[in-house]
Amino acid sequence: MRKKRKIALYNPYLNIFGGGEKHILSILQVFDRAGYKIDVLWNDKSVKDQINTDLNLKFNNLTVIDNFLLNEKISQKTIRTAIYDYFFYISDGSYFFSLAGHNYIFAMVPDRKLYDLTLKNRLKLLNWKFISNSGFTQNKLNALGIKSEYIYPYINTAIDRQIIKKEKIILTVGRFFPYLHNKNHKIIIELFKKFRRKSDLFKGNKLVLAGRCDSKDMAYLRDLKSLVKDDTDISLEVNVSHMRLLDLYRQARFYWHFTGYGIDESKHPEQVEHLGLSPLEAMSGQCLVFCFKAGGIKELVKDGFNGYLFTDENDLYNKMITAMNTNAADLKIRKNASDYIKKNFSYEVFESNVKKFFHI
Repeated sequence: MRKKRKIALYNPYLNIFGGGEKHILSILQVFDRAGYKIDVLWNDKSVKDQINTDLNLKFNNLTVIDNFLLNEKISQKTIRTAIYDYFFYISDGSYFFSLAGHNYIFAMVPDRKLYDLTLKNRLKLLNWKFISNSGFTQNKLNALGIKSEYIYPYINTAIDRQIIKKEKIILTVGRFFPYLHNKNHKIIIELFKKFRRKSDLFKGNKLVLAGRCDSKDMAYLRDLKSLVKDDTDISLEVNVSHMRLLDLYRQARFYWHFTGYGIDESKHPEQVEHLGLSPLEAMSGQCLVFCFKAGGIKELVKDGFNGYLFTDENDLYNKMITAMNTNAADLKIRKNASDYIKKNFSYEVFESNVKKFFHI
């Protein structure tokens, strides 16, 4: 009987379940379904249940093991990597030797600080290859002298199957936190209030901000609540279930995405949108998406065809007014968006790409 093939994943950010975590774990799920055994290196065993509930990803052969990369000497941990056919790592700027059959660094953020390829690091990476999460990240890594291939994630293409009628909701989805690559919730709230004062077309619309919030970021959430105050047209939906999130995509007519707003991506590519899972999910749910024109999302949203790209406050306002006044064009663009996701981001396309890339 053939010995079960094994894979290891070490992601130092596994305590934060964002789009990048779902992306890499979705790749590993393809291996899981092909009969591979998955070891996740993490010292908190409860993360396995969180992968299931928070990311809606189910595995047959996934085990959470103590993180020997942190707990053992260099020689011991290097030897332990030899039992794996594949080793996947999301870099925090540190690197290590691996004796696994195939070694891949999954690059989610094109931040120069994460890829400081000193001579010592280059020696460690002799048998490693890089995978990017998008064409944007790939191009930025290439500028740093790092070659990579990219694998796009899949999007739930069934979101639009239960849409009955779109409501006057402007939705934005993203983690509530104030750090690098944040979603600019405060700006979104302020502009919604400003646009509502400026045009009657915004009256009757609701702004819904949905996302996860960790305990360490509660101060940021309190700041947002104080900004909303008693405004009944604005709601914060915190740590919503996967099913509730799908319902929001189905209900919302508009979707706003402000990651990277006001940032010069040529100077700070790490602060703009590297891919944009949430707006892609919104497109699948036939929301009319409005995304700040920067980073990876501008490669996917075609302005006026499957959504809108905006460059500043006035551009967003004018395009929102146009959309609110032209229902026929609104319907066509939303249909184009849904069709685009089905064609390019279905699970079948994703699974085929993963199997082809890794020769599964």
